[in-house]
Amino acid sequence: MKYIITLNDKRYEVDVTETDAVITGVSAVSAPAPQPGPTAAPAAAPAPPGPPKKRTKSRKGVRRGPNKGGRNPLR
Repeated sequence: MKYIITLNDKRYEVDVTETDAVITGVSAVSAPAPQPGPTAAPAAAPAPPGPPKKRTKSRKGVRRGPNKGGRNPLR
């Protein structure tokens, strides 16, 4: 069988049988062109802060239903 092996920037052609292996050719390997890697997308700018939240009115003194943390008016 014939194999092509690349080792230390050299390409070897090797014929292999059951009992031996013979190098039939040696050639230099040219440096491959650099592969362009995936580029990262630019990070999106953070959203500007929105308007301040409105404060709600105090619910102090508002009647709440039973078991809602308020006083039960029926007791």
